Amino acid sequence: QAPIIMMSQRRQESKDRLRSFNDYRVNLKAELEVRHLHEKLDYLISRQWTRLAEMQQMQLDAMHELAGAKKPKRAVRGRRTVKAVAETS
Repeated sequence: QAPIIMMSQRRQESKDRLRSFNDYRVNLKAELEVRHLHEKLDYLISRQWTRLAEMQQMQLDAMHELAGAKKPKRAVRGRRTVKAVAETS
């Protein structure tokens, strides 16, 4: 009866090893997918900020045109467009 128990234990060890390896692969794949999604979100958020800054500048330009004012000078820093303030004397 002892050899049968030993064979059963070996089979169970083999199944456990395979199950553990499969779990590892599934977890690794899930981690890579999550990492990829994070990169995609970071990219989309960065593009969204850039686009929002462009839209804001377009709105400011349109407001100045409607008001008949001169267009203010613009200085670009990083992602945002910043208005340069002109001194009036």
